[in-house]
Amino acid sequence: MAQLAVAAAGAAVGSLFGAPQVGWLVGSFIGSQLFAEKQQIEGPRLGDLQVQASTYGMGIPQVFGSMRLAGNVIWARPLIEKRRKQSAGKGGGGQTVVSYEYFATFAVAFARGPVDAIRRVWADGKLLVDLAESSINGRSFRFGEQIYRIHLGSETQVPDPVIEMHEGPDNAPAYRGLVYLTFDELPLRDFGNRIPNITAERSSPPAPPCTPISTSIWAPRASTSGASTAG
Repeated sequence: MAQLAVAAAGAAVGSLFGAPQVGWLVGSFIGSQLFAEKQQIEGPRLGDLQVQASTYGMGIPQVFGSMRLAGNVIWARPLIEKRRKQSAGKGGGGQTVVSYEYFATFAVAFARGPVDAIRRVWADGKLLVDLAESSINGRSFRFGEQIYRIHLGSETQVPDPVIEMHEGPDNAPAYRGLVYLTFDELPLRDFGNRIPNITAERSSPPAPPCTPISTSIWAPRASTSGASTAG
């Protein structure tokens, strides 16, 4: 309505000079600039914030030496959605662009422990971290926006602090004897807004040498009793 009022006023002024059409056009332009309606553009958004399912009953591998293994999700929280608004026009007017970013907090198990180190971690084949030396049990690492924590599968390892924070101290398992990683708010924009396939290179002591076991063959003992004679 305000735009129409300004356009009508422009037409009235233009009629004084014998050009009401020109006045209407000028008034419409001025009104559109003064009373422009703000538009909001919504970016793509997920309809389901639940994480992917993990494989139930999957075997836990035990590997000697160094090997790259695929992980299995053993704990996860619903995806975290963060909404961002940004104005595209001048002075706060015009369009407002709304975008959504997603983050995942989860734990991935790899093998039976204990192991010496987890040296490299990949997500969908993309290298996230490369530790030249041995990793430290229970230590957090930050590489860019990625935060993760290493658990090397000892029988004395304690529950992960992130799992404790969400589940409570009495409900957080320690996963003793299990090699696993926890990720705290991993950005998912590079992985199609889903938890990527996590693989890791683990290093453990070589297999112990095999010692041959001596075997004996059981045989019945010979009879020592004499034969009876008739007579």
